[in-house]
Amino acid sequence: MGIWGYWASSFTQTVMDFEGQRKAEELMRIIISTCGVIGFIVGFYFQKFSYCVYTVFGGVGLCILLCLPTWPYLRGRAMNWVDTKKTEAYWQEEARKATQDKVKQANKQKR
Repeated sequence: MGIWGYWASSFTQTVMDFEGQRKAEELMRIIISTCGVIGFIVGFYFQKFSYCVYTVFGGVGLCILLCLPTWPYLRGRAMNWVDTKKTEAYWQEEARKATQDKVKQANKQKR
C-alpha cells in the first residue's frame, strides 16, 4: 500500500475518540486565546480595531484547519466495543439471578 496509500486512507476514517476530542478542544482554546491577546495588543498598538478582528479571525481559521478534520493525531485511542451477544447473555443471566433471589425471599417469608 505504501506511505501515500496509508496517508490517504487515514483521512477516510471519520471517527474521533474521546481523547482526540479533548486534545482538539484544548488546542482550540489555546489558539483562540493566544490570537485574542495578540490581536488586542496589535490593535491597541496600531489603534485599529480591524487588526484585532483580523487576528482573531485568523486564529479561528487556524482552529478550523487543525481541529475540525479528524487528523490522525486525534484518533490515537480507538474504543473497543463490546459484542451485543455477550451483553445480552450477561443481562439475561443477571435477570435470572434476580428472579431466583426474589423466589428465595418469597419462600423464606412464607415459612
